[in-house]
Order: sequence, then C-alpha cells, then structure tokens
Amino acid sequence: MPDIRGEFEEFFLEAWGVRPFNWQVDLAEEVVAEGGWPDVIDLPTGAGKTSVLDIAVFTLAHHPARMQRRIAFVVDRRTIVDQTARRAFDLADRLSSAERAGRDTALGRVARSLAALSGTGVPLDTGRLRGGAAAPPIGPSEWLRWPDQPAVIVSTVDQFGSRMLFRGYGVSPGMRSVHAGLTGMDTLVLLDEVHLSTALVDTLDAVQAAQATHPSLPGARPLRVVQMSATPVGEPQQRFPASRSLIESDPALAPRILARKNCQLVPRIGKPKQPAEQAWAAAAPQLVDRLGLTDGVVGIVVNRVATAVAVSAALQAHGLETALVTGRMRPYERATVDATAAHWADPAREEAPGVKVVVATQCIEVGADYSFDALITEICPLSSLKQRLGRLDRRGERAASGRPSSALVVATVAQPDPDPIYGDALSATWVALETRFAGSVFDGGPLSNDLAHLGPDVDVPPTRAAVLMPSDLEDLADTSAGPSLSEKVDALLHGFREPNADVSLVWRFDVAPPAPEPGSEQIEPTECILTALPAFPPEKLDVPVVAVRRWLAGVQASPVADVDAPADSSTDASSGRRAWRMDEGRAVSVGATELHPGDVLYVPCSYGGLRGGAWDPTATTDVPDVGDEVARELNWVALRPRDDSPWRVPDLDEESAPGTRAAFAAEAARMTATTASATATVSTQDIVLYGDRWAVVRPGIRALDGRDDTNSHLGVRVSLRDHLRGVGRTARLLAERCGLPEALASDLELAGHLHDLGKADDRFQLSIVGDPVKLALEPELMAKSGHHRPHRRTGDPETDYPLGTRHEFLSVALAESNLSTLADAHDPDLVLHLVLSHHGQGRPWPVIVPDPSPRLAYVTHEGFALEASTRLADDFGAVACQRFERLVARYGHHGLAWLEAVFRLADHRRSEVEAAPEEVEA
Repeated sequence: MPDIRGEFEEFFLEAWGVRPFNWQVDLAEEVVAEGGWPDVIDLPTGAGKTSVLDIAVFTLAHHPARMQRRIAFVVDRRTIVDQTARRAFDLADRLSSAERAGRDTALGRVARSLAALSGTGVPLDTGRLRGGAAAPPIGPSEWLRWPDQPAVIVSTVDQFGSRMLFRGYGVSPGMRSVHAGLTGMDTLVLLDEVHLSTALVDTLDAVQAAQATHPSLPGARPLRVVQMSATPVGEPQQRFPASRSLIESDPALAPRILARKNCQLVPRIGKPKQPAEQAWAAAAPQLVDRLGLTDGVVGIVVNRVATAVAVSAALQAHGLETALVTGRMRPYERATVDATAAHWADPAREEAPGVKVVVATQCIEVGADYSFDALITEICPLSSLKQRLGRLDRRGERAASGRPSSALVVATVAQPDPDPIYGDALSATWVALETRFAGSVFDGGPLSNDLAHLGPDVDVPPTRAAVLMPSDLEDLADTSAGPSLSEKVDALLHGFREPNADVSLVWRFDVAPPAPEPGSEQIEPTECILTALPAFPPEKLDVPVVAVRRWLAGVQASPVADVDAPADSSTDASSGRRAWRMDEGRAVSVGATELHPGDVLYVPCSYGGLRGGAWDPTATTDVPDVGDEVARELNWVALRPRDDSPWRVPDLDEESAPGTRAAFAAEAARMTATTASATATVSTQDIVLYGDRWAVVRPGIRALDGRDDTNSHLGVRVSLRDHLRGVGRTARLLAERCGLPEALASDLELAGHLHDLGKADDRFQLSIVGDPVKLALEPELMAKSGHHRPHRRTGDPETDYPLGTRHEFLSVALAESNLSTLADAHDPDLVLHLVLSHHGQGRPWPVIVPDPSPRLAYVTHEGFALEASTRLADDFGAVACQRFERLVARYGHHGLAWLEAVFRLADHRRSEVEAAPEEVEA
C-alpha cells in the first residue's frame, strides 16, 4: 500500500506552502483506508477545518471508484461561501498548473488522476452557489456541464438544498431535474456548522434513506453527508477524531486552541427605546478607545446590517479607518472591502502602525480567516459568541507572547426581548454571563471552561424540522407542471417558520420603473435590455424576501441579519413600487406580494436601497449601475449610451450583412477598449441589438439551456442522422466515465439515437431550413438550422410548426410505432422516458398542445420504418405518467434525475460541438 501519510503531507505542502496539522494527515489516511468518510468531524475553532476540502480532493484522486465526484461544502453564511470558494479556486489553479507542467510530485499525481476522470481534462472545477450567482452569465461552470467532472461546489443552504429538492432557486423549471441529479447523486456534502442547519440535516438524512431503498442503479455513487460540528444532529455512528488528544498534542496547533482571550462585559449602552444602531453609533468610538490599542486591528461584530452600517460611519467620522463587511453587500463593492479587511486582519501580517477597524455582522463567524488584536461584540447566543471569539488572536501568537488579546461583550439598554433574530437565547446568554462573571475578566479561549455549563437556554433552539415524506418527494419531483412549493422547500431546509429566503436585487439605469398597475407598462424595451445584458453575479445583492417586500411597499424596514432568520410578515405589503423579473425569457412586472425565493429582481437606480454598497432600505440616493464595468471585466462589450452621444448602431441584418456585423463587432470592441484577445473571438452571432443606439457584444456565448429555440438554431447545419448518432456516442461516453454499467450506458446511447426523431415533422423541418424550395432539395432530414432564429411564421397551420408542440413527444410515438426500435433496450421504459424528458418536460405529466393540422410523420431509422401521427394518442399522457412511476420505483427520484442529467448534458455538449465544428469531439 502506498505511503498515504507521506503523499498527503507532500501534496498539502506543495499546494499551500505549509505542513498539514496531524489531524489533517490522520483524516486523509483514514478516509483512503476505509474507502469512506466518518459521519461527524468535530474540530475546535481555529483548527483549519476548511482544509477538509483538500482532503476530499486528495482522497477522490486515490479512490475514484468509491468517492463521490462532486464535493459540496455547504454553510449558512454567505461571506464564508465566498471565502471558501476562493480557497477552492486557488486549489484548482494549483492543480491545473501542476498538471500542465507534468510535475512528478504529489500535487501533479493528484492532478493527473483527477484530469483522467472526465472528458474535459480539467483536474478540478469549482462552483459557487450563493443567491442568484449559480454561474457566470458567460457560461455555466464545468460541473454543471459535465456530470463526470471532479468539482468542489461551495454553497449556502438555500441554494444547494433547493436544487437537491428539485426546486432550485434561480433555476428554470426545465433544468430543475438536471440540478437535482447533480446535487442529489454522486455528491459528498460537507455540512459546516450543523447547529445552523439542523432542518437540512434531517432532510438530507431522509434523502439518503430513500436512496438506500433503490439499489437498482449499480455503479452510481449515492449522496453522502458529513457533519462538521461539535454538536451533530441525530446519533452519528462514526466520529473524527476519536480523541481530542490528537488536537491538543499537535505542537503546531496547540498554541491556537489553548490561547487565552481576556473577555469582559460592558454595561448596557444607549437609552431606553433608542434603536440599536443609534446606541452603537454613539458608543463605538469610546469602546474602541477603551481597548487602549495604539497599533493593531480591532474587530467589531454586531447583529444587524443596519447597526454595522451606522457603526462604520460613526468611526469614520471619528477619524478611524474602517472596512465594513456584511453578507448583505453587493459583490462588486464587497470585493474591494473583503480584500482590505483580509489584508488588515491577515493572521500572517506584519504589524502596521495605527488602529484599523473591521466592522462586520455574523457573516464572519464561521470560517473567516481573520485575526483581530482586539474584539468588540454585541451580545449573542453562546455558540455565536464562541465563533466570534475564534477571530481573536487566531494563531494564539499574542497569548504565547504573554499579551493576551482582549474582547468586550456589549448589550444595549433597549435590547428587545425576545430578539427578532435570536429569540430568548440572547437575553438568556447575557443573564448567564452577568451572573457568573459580573465585572470580572473571563477566558474566552477555544478550550476554556469559563464558558462551559452556562445553562440550557443560551443557544437558539433548532426550528422544528419538517419531515420529508415520500409524498413530498413526489410533489417536488413534478418539475414540468407542478406548483412552486416554495413554502414546503423552505420548511424542509429551515424548519417550520414564515419563509424568508433570499431574492437578488440588480440596479439598472436603463430599466424604467414598472407601472403601478400591472399590464399597463411598456414591457418590450425592458425585455430587450435584460435579454441582451442579463445580470452578472457581482451585480446581485441577496436580501431576505420579506425585507424586499417591505422596501418595495414603502413600509418600515424589518431587521436584516446575516443568519437565517424568521420573517415578520405582519405588515401589509400589497401595494407600492414594483420590480422586473425575467420568467422564461419574458419580462414580468412583479409587486411585493409576488416575489419568490431565488428571484432575480431588476429595479431602477432611482429606487435607492444601497449605502456604500451595503443594503440600506432607508437610502434614497441613486444606486450606481455597475453592469458595464462588470461586463467589461468578463470581455463582454456593453454599449449603453448614458448621454446624448450621436453614436448609432449600423444596419446589421443577420442574414444579408454578416460582414458588416463582423466589422461592427471589431469596432465595438475597440471603442470600449476591450482586450485584443476578446476582439479576436467575436463572431457575428455574438451581437445582440436593441434600438439604434444600444448593443451588446458577447464573445463566444453558447447558451444552451435545453430549449428548442436555442438547441435547434445554432447557425450551423447538422443532419438529423449525424446529430442522433453523435448524442448517442456522447451519452455512452459520459455514462461510462460516471461509472454506470454497460446496460445503462447502452440504454443511454439508444435514447440518443431516438431522442430527436420527432423533428421529422415536415413543419419542423421547414422551420429549420427556412424555405420550402430549399427543403425540397435537402437530401436528408435536418436536426440543426443554419440560422440563429426560427423561420418566420406565416399564420398558415399547414406550414407553421404549432406553438407549444413538443418534438420529443412525437419522438416517443415514432419509437413506439415499431417495437424493433427498442429490441436492444435493457430498460425500454428508461429509454422512452429519456427521450420524452430531454427538454425537461414530462416529469411526470407531458403537457400536450392539440395539433390544429395533424399529419403523419415518417422517418427511417437504422433500417426501420417509423410512422406516427402528430395527433398523439388519447392515453399518451397517462402512459407517460405510469412509466415515470415505474422508473421512480426502480431507480428512485434522484437516481432517475441523475440518469436524466447524464443524458441531457450529453445532448447539450454534442450540440456545442456541432455549433463549433472545428472543436475536437469529446
């Protein structure tokens, strides 16, 4: 057996430049030896818990047949998602560099092993699921494109959990099953700070139990959940480490976890009935002075975003340098603030002259690698207090030098009881600390006993969890026509409460305010604008839905924190301003009561709502539109005139003047100082126009989302025969790379050979070819058009392909018309379902639009003559539903979604190859 300990030590040292702790080496060795993970990883704050990601990647390279291909790090803190994602990005970059250089080192060997697992050749992909930022708008992450791709996904509870439950926030209905398959199968879930997500643990356990009852999917690796917490949910069987001595005996780690931290309570600040933000703004300068620092970094952690904003402003007015860090900041501004705060509070920093202050909310409690020289914290439940103290003297260097760091724990006179965020736990913690310590100094170090045994009420009790019943999974898996079920999803992720998941706000200067009365607004300009330039992740601010409802309605703002919090929906929000939302490519005006979790809402800059990049519903000044700046960083060219510039878009007819379009693309790139490399990649189809003074150039976009109007009109002519065979080959390759057995790989290949037979309808062929004369001269049926848009409709039902008709339904009817077509199928039900659902429809009920001019469709496939009417059989829907139920009984809901994901992504990837035929096929 290879020396796993030595190999991991070399891998870690090469990746990060430091040697691993003893526990990290022991865990890597244990996972490789056991071929699996413990149920619980229990480590104190400051022990380097995020490195479990590195261990997961290392063990996947050494045990690819047994380890899950995707590694999901899930934590209910938005800022920690960003910081953990950066670590994953850095690891992926180091692996790619080692693989390209061909290094014969531990890092290079891991990189080569991972790269060999998928057709991309990429050792490790990374994804971040946070609010509306599932993927950059210039193209999704590789893990969402290739089911065989090794990947680390860092996510909030809402974003990962909603995808696993077939209701992905921000995911189109047609792609829900794909996301459910990718998150619910072949995925290792590392759930950090479990006490924040107890309901999710119960739901994940129910999903795992359901998968265990469906062993009919050989070769597929099921979901695996590892809790990372000292207080796990349930009764886990395996815990790591078995003894705390492994941590305490490590000479490199012991100074961190044994460090003393001197804490003291501060008598309540403020006045009766004074808002917390006012009390804190008045007291903050004196509190900083009380610490007595002349050099160093002070951390101030409070419980509300509004309080953090007020404290930062007050300290700046006092002449102090501050960095405001909250999870309720627009990423565009937060990137700069995060960099500043991380530089100031870097544990390895050199001492800098003067005092600097990082003002933050709960967003830094978990995982943030900040090290403060002193801390001021608002009173909070005990578990949160310990996490905040974990950012104080993070490496124990001050304590080791005999200068223990100091912390002040502060409450306000007008502290509400119960607290809107923490309930009764906040006052209970304050009373317990006052009773035990009064004005004396106590130790808040990681292993100190001073904070032990404070009583049962000093932490927020878990919300009563909803139970995932089989009937719930059936409802959720109905993705083609089912209701939103947002309340049910919220209860399964957070327990029973008033739903208060996030929506994303995007400010645009060229988006007009929707009319107060829905239906009277001018939709077309807004639709064109938002189609051409959709929101980029750095533009999106995630805010709880109830807070946005109140803001739009113009009523008193509700408190916003950076933890999951119940909603207060007592205030009427049925009137007020409206926002824009894109629904399946259509712009829709929505009011406060029409918002759904995961919505991306576009509002005019004049609405206000931001102050210094942070959410502030009282701010009324115009919000800067950063769309152009963000687009330029991604090599998009956004030409949105903000003045009376005389510049005009030339006449650019797509079909008649491709040369003019190409010349315009190059000129547009030069005008906006786009990089030369981006200019060189611009092609004619990359230009989206609106009006005569507005354009977007989007280099290299291939936005295949499963819809006919994108997949069938790629600008490249592809015969139906070639497409069917190509999809079949790709589906087999992906199935084999994912470890599926020969029988399933063969069935996926057969489904590829059949999936688009319904395009034989002569009206569909006309929509592809575009001209009856050209169609008559075509030597064979076509699958893809040489045009980027469908043929113009004439209003003649004899020639127009009926709106809402699904070619995949006709594909099923054609395949069933000659049983010889399915003779080689190991599971004919599966083959037909994959054909039926390959655009996200028919889960389980296919929505059939009556054909106003039915006819027979004919096609010869592999020597078999197939014939079916475009008027589907009366029992077509019932038969499809029965087939779906049999498959769920055979493979389980997530197993079936996993097979769909492998097949549908094979179709997408093949279409990409066909759209760029110069590329090498997978």
